[in-house]
Amino acid sequence: MPMVFTSVVHRIDSANGLIPPIGILFSWVVAIALPSANILRAEPTTFAVIGDYGTDTESSLRVAALVDSWNPAFVLTVGDNTYGDQNINVDDWERRVGQYYGQFILGRGDNRYPNQTSATQRFFPSVGNHDVIDPLPISAEPPPGPPFFTGTFGAIRPGYLDYFHTDPAKPAGRLPAGNHEPRASYYDFRMGAAHFFALDSESAFVDVDSAEQQAQWLQSVATASDAPWKFVYFHHPPYSSGSHGDQEFMQWPFAQWGISAVLTGHDHTYERALRGGIPFFVNGLGGQGTYPFGVLTDGSAARYNEHHGAMRITFDEGTAVFEFVAAVPGETVLFTPVVIDTFEMRIAVPEPSAHLLCVVAASLLWQRLFRRTAVG
Repeated sequence: MPMVFTSVVHRIDSANGLIPPIGILFSWVVAIALPSANILRAEPTTFAVIGDYGTDTESSLRVAALVDSWNPAFVLTVGDNTYGDQNINVDDWERRVGQYYGQFILGRGDNRYPNQTSATQRFFPSVGNHDVIDPLPISAEPPPGPPFFTGTFGAIRPGYLDYFHTDPAKPAGRLPAGNHEPRASYYDFRMGAAHFFALDSESAFVDVDSAEQQAQWLQSVATASDAPWKFVYFHHPPYSSGSHGDQEFMQWPFAQWGISAVLTGHDHTYERALRGGIPFFVNGLGGQGTYPFGVLTDGSAARYNEHHGAMRITFDEGTAVFEFVAAVPGETVLFTPVVIDTFEMRIAVPEPSAHLLCVVAASLLWQRLFRRTAVG
């Protein structure tokens, strides 16, 4: 049996990390009186995160079936969406992505990729190093010359943009607004209580100017956001105990910019580390071969590389639960889902004053008693 890590609750609701007693009392009072107050709460949202998945293997099939069984609201990727040909309109994209996740991807108006069947965009990728055409000097390009790339500063992503974003019928494209260019693709979007920021760490790796531009952009939009949760995701992990190790060029001050959690891939492992008061996840077990662990990165709290799997994240206004679920191969079934790691974060409602507590409690209880009297 795979190792299963103990669930962890990480509260970010007060200076001492504890829910105030008066807050607990308030929640009890509301729980008693709320049924008669006719107040609705937003339902939790569940989404999936996959990484390093772009290959047509049995492992990819199991992970895709696992994700589909959750019926997630949407899917994020932390890069390496294909390990095949990165050019435009090739079978590799449909074989390695579309056949598994096409039901989440908004299709193009010209139906270039028939497996993309979603009426709305429910698939939000980020760029990995295998999604781009590597930069080569012009002299090194094979005849008749460079088909897409004509410079030496950074790789480009023609197939990635064509498959996920470009649409002749939609000049603005299919992904949320942001920067979608051959040398970098990054963007942000809001889903209920969470704000998501997709970075292009491959562009940041090969182009210092792109790294600076993306960091400035992220700081600006993240600090301006009023979302309770702010999730940033990209390919290269700032902190990892896997084969690639810590990717220092992505060790940005995420916590200072209000980011709640960082989701990455690149190393074909699962890992959770706590740095600067926020969790950093490596989630690269989407289907490609697994990697061993090496020197442990500081703050590493959970590690796994036995079987492939995906992350399932559920959030509402005050709680976010992060799970890594392995798709363990079965003898009579395709897979058995096993929850390997669970991590929970909470944001408490600000503590009400004693006076406000009494007023609210009295009002709710009075409404309940009044309605009972009127009915009787």
